[in-house]
Amino acid sequence: MLKEQLKTNYPVHHIAFVFNLSTGIKQADIDAMASIKSNLSKFSGRTMLVITYAEELSDKDKSRLIEEFFDHPDVVKHNLRDFFTNEIFFLGCLRYESLQQKYPEVLTKEHQN
Repeated sequence: MLKEQLKTNYPVHHIAFVFNLSTGIKQADIDAMASIKSNLSKFSGRTMLVITYAEELSDKDKSRLIEEFFDHPDVVKHNLRDFFTNEIFFLGCLRYESLQQKYPEVLTKEHQN
């Protein structure tokens, strides 16, 4: 299906894998990334990771998550570190609960991250 989409919507400049690590590394995410790498190797160097639910993560937490992800045995097995040479982005939001409770320190942290 993806190959068909690429034929009709070419050129594709980047592929982004959007996922969250709040519940750990999911095998389905790794399998999807490995499949793209093996079937669409021309996108090597044009892929990026977008990790969501990152509004409360510090820079140290983000670095730790990246290292844990790339040290995962299946990620190492598929050599995905080299495939994601473009960028790793963290995406967060201002949570509705934080706005409702009017916690200035929490809102500030969510905004900064």
